Amino acid sequence: MKNLDQSRARHALKAAEDNVINGKKGGELVKKLPARITNNGLLAALSFSFEQLNKKSDDRKGPKEEALGHLRLFKVLADHLREQGHLTKPEVARTLERLKQVKAGTTEEVEAGAGLRVVLEELATMSALRLRLATAEAQAYLGFLRRYAQKEADEL
Repeated sequence: MKNLDQSRARHALKAAEDNVINGKKGGELVKKLPARITNNGLLAALSFSFEQLNKKSDDRKGPKEEALGHLRLFKVLADHLREQGHLTKPEVARTLERLKQVKAGTTEEVEAGAGLRVVLEELATMSALRLRLATAEAQAYLGFLRRYAQKEADEL
């Protein structure tokens, strides 16, 4: 049987290996999110990330890199919280599964990311105790994710 730290490390390492959170924006965002959660709470921090999805691209080539970074970080964190039993609604599992099936870096990825609203809704309606437990788990998990995330310059 694995302990929680092993589970967190396994999930974070897989996200890093799949290049989900690496790159300039992903690497920077994962380092900023724990402070945002500490200062504002999990729900507010994820609401901020969700809001970034609605920002339009400066050019017509596709979504902003920063918006994609927020989306991917939100997705990875929500997936871990679901695996640990903090997010239990079936809609959350369906949304995360849909996001795994779309091509990365496309407008379709951002459109599918809009479905992450169900994560915010579940967090907003859970008890204060469950929200505190989810927040503590998110912070512990992000400690591992930060170790594995790299900025583009670090990857060279």
